[in-house]
Amino acid sequence: MMAGGARCRLDTKAIGCRIDQPLSGSPEPLHLHLYPGKQAGGWHVAAPLTSILGRDAEIDAVVAQLDRGEVRLVTLTGPGGIGKTRLVREVALRMQEHFAHGACFVALAAVPDPTLVPSAMASALGLQLLTDRPAEELVSEAPRDRHVLLVLDNLEHLAEQSAPWVVALLEQCPRVSALATSRVPLRIAGEHRFPVDPLALPEDRSGPEARLETIAESAADDWQRGGGRADLPHA
Repeated sequence: MMAGGARCRLDTKAIGCRIDQPLSGSPEPLHLHLYPGKQAGGWHVAAPLTSILGRDAEIDAVVAQLDRGEVRLVTLTGPGGIGKTRLVREVALRMQEHFAHGACFVALAAVPDPTLVPSAMASALGLQLLTDRPAEELVSEAPRDRHVLLVLDNLEHLAEQSAPWVVALLEQCPRVSALATSRVPLRIAGEHRFPVDPLALPEDRSGPEARLETIAESAADDWQRGGGRADLPHA
């Protein structure tokens, strides 16, 4: 502990905050600082440990939508467990090289309150904030001149209250695009919806009905090869 009048600096990297406050004497207001964090060099979505299977057509379709200059918000919709998160991560992985400052993945499944969405985004962006100003203001300022793809994953339980803020963020940051996943559409201006269907199951050709079909198909092929003539068995 330092003598009276000195200051103590507490860095809490885990929550991305820095608090400067005197230990003694009359209390002073917290000072505002915005540290650049990851924004100085851009953002990066890490590659998953496993490869994605059976989604090439969907990936290409979403990438094509994001490549259109007028499309700045794409929402992948579908029931829980269908694979939206894995799909959107793969799209971000492929698209981040198309954005000058990369892509930033914001996980929202564990965020219980819509008012905490800006704080979750600030953490994902690597911003270090103080409590002097609302987090949404600082998050809107940080990527304002950045060309970045924001991925908002699992937004359904926060959509109604967060949607207006997402619109405001895109309006204030003209070079930012957003890619969201939600069980329901966000229903906001400029949203392009992409329904995610279940993966098609491989056809089962091992059952007795399939074997009968195979035999029938084989007999038909033999008939065609024989010029439409069937050889009757000898008596």
